[in-house]
Amino acid sequence: MAMRRPSNVVNLNRLRQSFRKGALQLSNSIREEARQGLQKVRKVPRWVRILRTIYHDYGLKHICLISILILYQFFGAAVFYYYEKEADEIRERNWEIEIRENRTVLISRIIPLLFNNTEYLFFLTHNQTIEVSNKLGEELVKYEIQLGIKHTDQKIPWDFWNAMLYAQTICTTIGYGHLYATTFEGRLFTMIYAIFGIPLVLSILDDLGKLLTRCLKTPWWLVKCVCRRAFRYCTKQTMDEIKRLDAEDKRDLEIFDLPVPIAIGVVVAWIFICSATFCIWESEWDYFVAFYFFFISLSTIGLGDITPTQPRYLLMLFIYIIIGLSLVSMCINLIQAKLERTYEAGRKRHHPHFDREGGLLLDAGRVGDERHLTRRGSALGVFRTSSSVNSMSRDAVQTALHGKKRYNKTCQTVLSFPSPTKGSLGITRSIRNAGMKFLPRSLSIDDVMKLVDTEEGYH
Repeated sequence: MAMRRPSNVVNLNRLRQSFRKGALQLSNSIREEARQGLQKVRKVPRWVRILRTIYHDYGLKHICLISILILYQFFGAAVFYYYEKEADEIRERNWEIEIRENRTVLISRIIPLLFNNTEYLFFLTHNQTIEVSNKLGEELVKYEIQLGIKHTDQKIPWDFWNAMLYAQTICTTIGYGHLYATTFEGRLFTMIYAIFGIPLVLSILDDLGKLLTRCLKTPWWLVKCVCRRAFRYCTKQTMDEIKRLDAEDKRDLEIFDLPVPIAIGVVVAWIFICSATFCIWESEWDYFVAFYFFFISLSTIGLGDITPTQPRYLLMLFIYIIIGLSLVSMCINLIQAKLERTYEAGRKRHHPHFDREGGLLLDAGRVGDERHLTRRGSALGVFRTSSSVNSMSRDAVQTALHGKKRYNKTCQTVLSFPSPTKGSLGITRSIRNAGMKFLPRSLSIDDVMKLVDTEEGYH
């Protein structure tokens, strides 16, 4: 019995080892199969990666959106032409028949009043009566043409290209009123077409607006980069600071934050260019009429008081309309944001305060539950230092000091000491008993000078 126990123990150990080895091999095989499966799932075909790169980096998405819009316009024009052209022709034929009958009745009434009566004693034969009737009919037709009498009050007739113009005015919400649907099917399709067409155009305007913003701001960004490097010995900026500022400005290239006068100037300049181009085809228009027409179009007012004599040329200039609408929408959004900020600043005039940990002036207004720093630019962002990125405006400093004066009238001295270490609990401390405020050296020179100037103004 004493000799069998070690063999049993050995067998049990071997069984355990074999079981562990088998379980380990099984887990490794399962893990390897799962890893290979994930690699197969995650592995994207090369042509998909190439197509994705072309779509996002080489402007294919812009071409795709514009192509979708063009195909949508052709589809809408075909449907409108199918429903409205035949109905318009039937309405015109019925109108011509009715106007011809009315003209014949009028002539048959005029001839007995002038001829073949005892009052004027001027009689006509049958052939002469027919000849006079035909002559009067021809003169009435000429007179109707001079009056511009038509079977409809629409200013342009229905054909395929005019149907294309009608589809474009629906998607862009301009709505000149030169042409409109009169049939039930056409009006129903107009509503359905607008439901899908207007969001499509808005998405194109948003995408095109980002592209135009980058095109407008990239030259100015390059100028700022060159100026920073040219004057870095005067501004005492290191290359790391300059590169950091350049990277920060590059991230904001798609944000349309141009000054309002410059944004309005860009829109007006674009209208001038469009007007000059359109005057080439509309020889009867002067420059002011063309400028007025494009202003009404780009503002989407669409009065319809001026009708182009060559609507097909307006289709060729549709790209002008799209670019102009994108610029106008960006300009309107910029002005709206400026008015909202002005209104909010006037409605919520309360005292900002100093953050004890950062020593920077914080806006009391909240975005969610977080305070946001008041950003102030200087020298059009060219000679902006890294310490003045979140600088304080003069009004904010005066408001803060005025609020401090209410709570601590003995505060008369502002001192700047070296910034504390990382283990310090606060950067800005207020010692009320001594009447002093300690500010960090991370504040810019402009902030310190404004603080000193404002403090002197109170004494």
